[in-house]
Amino acid sequence: MTLNYPAPETKKATPKDGRSQFTVSALNCRTVRAGVQVNQHEKRMTGNRCNHDPSKPHLYRAQRTKEINTLVKRVRSFYNRPLSLFKDLRHLGNRRRQVRSERREAVVSVLAVILAHYDYGQDRFGILDAQTGQFRRFGCDFIADRSGLSLPRVWRALSDLRKAGYLFATKKTRKVDGELVHDVAVRWLTSRFWSAMNAWNTLEKIADKAKKRNQKIVQAVKHKITKAHEAALRRDYEARTGRPMPSGAKSVAAILETLKPA
Repeated sequence: MTLNYPAPETKKATPKDGRSQFTVSALNCRTVRAGVQVNQHEKRMTGNRCNHDPSKPHLYRAQRTKEINTLVKRVRSFYNRPLSLFKDLRHLGNRRRQVRSERREAVVSVLAVILAHYDYGQDRFGILDAQTGQFRRFGCDFIADRSGLSLPRVWRALSDLRKAGYLFATKKTRKVDGELVHDVAVRWLTSRFWSAMNAWNTLEKIADKAKKRNQKIVQAVKHKITKAHEAALRRDYEARTGRPMPSGAKSVAAILETLKPA
């Protein structure tokens, strides 16, 4: 004898707050949270609040020299292949679990920005200003602006790099109206980072070119200062004597010395 049981009815369950309804059968095929149906797109977006999509990461792309672009490309490979690079970044805080994709995205973007705007001649994160010859350091705001990350994600990524031993930073302060004010920190990539990248030869080539470029900048600034100083001396000579300085003068400073009162 065959027994025929009626199929279970699909009933509607209503949350206590009465915001929306979902079917009981949906519990077996969809991810339901707080009584709200979640579609496939929302399912991919759950678990983070930074609009991160694991299948379409937002990674910084550099447009620099061939060697620097190669370094940035190698860093970007860490996102899809975390086991092939940066062993100290695979497990941060939890040895049993791999670093989440949004965390890898932030670390990769921050590293790419640092490599693209790194002064390899002085081994510091920043550039040598061609106008003043002074070194200009870049802070967290600069990294966030270039990478498109929020400041908290930049801070966490920098903290991860420091904990892994790939980045070192020292705080700087300056006096403003007699009070100490925090300035942009000095950051540089450590030898452990270059060993993990296996890029010592590439680093040496880039550093040689950067040192030569920095020397040219310093010489140009010194020449500019010399020209400006000479122009000021000529104006001083004209003010004292009332006539223009001879164009064939070998030493402007020597001529001014003769004009000094005894």
